[in-house]
Amino acid sequence: MPVCRERFPSRTDLGGGVMAVPIIITNLGPGPAGDAVLTGIDGFQVPQGAGGVSVVLPAGGIALGTIAAGSRAQTTVNFVWPVSATRVTFTVHYSANDKTYNGANTITLFR
Repeated sequence: MPVCRERFPSRTDLGGGVMAVPIIITNLGPGPAGDAVLTGIDGFQVPQGAGGVSVVLPAGGIALGTIAAGSRAQTTVNFVWPVSATRVTFTVHYSANDKTYNGANTITLFR
């Protein structure tokens, strides 16, 4: 069964309280991660600073396609992220192989 995880390279402040966050899902499993999908982002907390952070994903999530073993797929998600929220924690959910594999990771990012 493939294992996926995400990494977060540099973010882009789009202004107006919107931050573009690239999300990379890496397949660490021995075989392909078929029909990989970023299924949700939730559990927002602001441990440093103030303000609410949120994101809206399309219904059904963001399709990433099949990710070969040892390869990765990238998408960019726009967060509503005010300047006053300097550190944010949230959970990214993903699935693969017709949803037989489901994973999640909690991430902390600085603005």
